[in-house]
Amino acid sequence: MKKKPGFTLLELLLVMVIVGITAGIAIYSYPSFAERNIGKEAEVSLKLIYHAQKRHAFDNHGTYFSCAPHCTTELINSNLGIELRQANFTYSIAWRDPSAKAGFIAEATRKSKGSCANKKMILTDLGGQPEKRCAQW
Repeated sequence: MKKKPGFTLLELLLVMVIVGITAGIAIYSYPSFAERNIGKEAEVSLKLIYHAQKRHAFDNHGTYFSCAPHCTTELINSNLGIELRQANFTYSIAWRDPSAKAGFIAEATRKSKGSCANKKMILTDLGGQPEKRCAQW
């Protein structure tokens, strides 16, 4: 008696279980992966602001640009000559020492969605690495 070509029910069930476990792991880890990538967006934007601020201070006798408390992406872009996107974060730039108009603090605040909603990433004129206030970034 010849065996018919094809898969047995047990083989098909085993493949379905393996695919289900793999999909479960992928679905579970996707949100943290996505949040980490969104955090990279803010990190890159803050570094862009940092370098644009250094250029602005060089061109304006050591004075940094500040738009606090009413910053908009358009205002930052036009004054610093950069192109920030505002998809997942809002940005603000303030003087580190307002009385002397010296230094700056740039903040990226996560918009209200995701596990890091309303958390901030901060970069000052003193350092090159942003301070991240969400563990997933």
